[in-house]
Formats: sequence, structure tokens, C-alpha cells
Amino acid sequence: MKGGFAAHFKEANSFYDGFIIDTQGADSKIGREVMVNSDIVIVPVNASGLVIAELKKLIEVIMIAKEFNKELRVFIVFNRVMASAKKIAREHIQFVNSMLDEYLMTNHGIS
Repeated sequence: MKGGFAAHFKEANSFYDGFIIDTQGADSKIGREVMVNSDIVIVPVNASGLVIAELKKLIEVIMIAKEFNKELRVFIVFNRVMASAKKIAREHIQFVNSMLDEYLMTNHGIS
């Protein structure tokens, strides 16, 4: 696409009230552009160990995007959690909360 996502987004913004953009969970150029130009980012997370391992990297990228887009709101949604996996889902949620707390304390002095 000529001009990249940001140029397309700005042009199409006058035609639409909102956008839903589904990108891969891994860090990518388009994913960063989407975050910087979005009002809301929803991160669906399957409560498996492999997905959680990648989540830390994604949260770091989101925090950088928030430095450029102060209004960005982020929701991390754990999906497909079976009743037998609720304990591990709670552990993953605690892990996400501790990552966010650590980031805010280290980079912004907020506890």
C-alpha cells in the first residue's frame, strides 16, 4: 500500500466512524502504526504459556505507543478460559498486572 497504513488511515478516517484492525500478536511495523493511530487496542489472550511469553514483549511495545498516543486505551482480554484453567488464568492476570506495575514504576515513578 503506497504511503503505508498511517496515510491510508488518515485518508479513510473521513469515511468511517471507527476501524477494527486485526494484526498478528508479534511486534511489527504495521502493529506499531495501528497502536499509535488508535483510540482503543484490544489484546485477546489465550491463557496458554506460549501466548503469555509473547505478551510481555507486546506490552512493552504498547507502552511505547502510549508515549506517542496519550489517549490510547488498552484492554487485555483473556479468552477461551475453560473452567479447569481458571487458576492458571488468574496467575496470568497477576503476571500482566505485575508487568504493568513494574513498567509504570521503572519508567514513570508511578506505583
